[in-house]
Parts: sequence; C-alpha cells; structure tokens
Amino acid sequence: MFGQFVVELLKKRPELQVVREASDGLEALQKAVELRPDLILLDIGLPSLNGIEVASQMRSLVPESKIIFLTQESSAEVMQKAFCVGARGLRHREYGATRPFRCRGKLHLGNDVCQ
Repeated sequence: MFGQFVVELLKKRPELQVVREASDGLEALQKAVELRPDLILLDIGLPSLNGIEVASQMRSLVPESKIIFLTQESSAEVMQKAFCVGARGLRHREYGATRPFRCRGKLHLGNDVCQ
C-alpha cells in the first residue's frame, strides 16, 4: 500500500520513469538485473528475501544502481545493516503521507557506519 503511494507520487514527476514494481525480494532482484535501473526503491520487509538480503546481492550484480530503502523499521541495527549493504538513503513509511518524497541532486553517502 505504501509502495503504491510512492509509485504514484513518482509517476507524477516527468523527469522520472517507473520501470517496474516487484511483489517480493526474488522478483526485485531478478528485475534489477534485467532492467539495471539508476535508482531502486526497496522495502526492507519484502517477502521471500528481505530488502537487506536483496540489496546485498544487488551490490555485486547491479553495482551501478543506487538503493533507497522504504521501511517501517526504526532500529539503529536495521538502519546500519541497510547502509552497510549499500543503501544511499532510507525513507521511513511514517513520513510518506505527511511529507513530500524528494530526491534532488546527487545521491551520496559515505560508508563510515560500516567501518
């Protein structure tokens, strides 16, 4: 439901093109390899393979794709895992309906949290 909300918001942006949605982690991984998108919005709580496991595999299979996680998780441990597997950002679902979803400029985040 939240994912669909985000997709609808992104479809309204003429400079963006939503190329695919996935229903579970395995499909997300398969489509990322097939389509090689610039940006992947990935739910941490995906069925079959969770988002952390998917991102870990994507890191070697589609290293050029940037990953932003969408999540209900707020624990420091989960956030650290997300960034350690290559996330460039994390968006908490709580803010989805009340704050605009914006990505401007270059996505950049160091990996200091993993060292």
